[in-house]
Amino acid sequence: MKIKYRVLIVFALLAAAVTAAVFKPETKNAMSDSRYGENTVLIDPGHGGADGGAVSVSGVKESEYNLEISLRLAEILRRDGYNVILTRSEDVSLADSKKEDMKKRRSLIESSGQEVTVSIHQNFISDSSCVGPQVFYGEESKDSERFAALLQDYLNCVSNNERKREAKPADYYIVKSGKKPVVIIECGFISNENEEQLLKMPGYQLKIANAVAGGIKKWLDSEKSKDEKNINPDIT
Repeated sequence: MKIKYRVLIVFALLAAAVTAAVFKPETKNAMSDSRYGENTVLIDPGHGGADGGAVSVSGVKESEYNLEISLRLAEILRRDGYNVILTRSEDVSLADSKKEDMKKRRSLIESSGQEVTVSIHQNFISDSSCVGPQVFYGEESKDSERFAALLQDYLNCVSNNERKREAKPADYYIVKSGKKPVVIIECGFISNENEEQLLKMPGYQLKIANAVAGGIKKWLDSEKSKDEKNINPDIT
């Protein structure tokens, strides 16, 4: 009986080894999901690691909010069938220095084949009364300007700010990267105590992420329709 029992154990171990070899868990780059061949979006959670960005009135690093909102945005887009590339998916920097980190982000923007890029940040200024999301774009790109305006409209619907903001041009390094539309989204002012309390809430983060996702999907759909009309002018 002992011999039979040992034989059964050996067979069980062999079966487990074969199963593990055949059914390996799917491994993929944590920064991208390549199952989809089109509608690619690059999300850049600003800062990270040693570079925490601005520090909120309650002492939270900007980079934390940037990552939380970016991951929610990525989840929404992936759920809806979009290919998502994240410059980071953890609290890390992309290089040892700020200069090299920014170069790495630009390199990813210029080589990843995405259709649009959104860099997620939080605003901080000395005037603590300022509130509301703000979208920035590089003034050299008309497509980025139009994309930024669309996103700003969606984000204005989320904010309780009575003054509806307009997308603004800015001389930022990231928005001057690549040929496809690139924008920086300041999701809110972490220098304002009330708005920061909102930004801490998962539900509000989800509202921001849904607004950004809505603008992205609207843009990609409209660009796709434009391309189809160019191919077939008879489409109305």
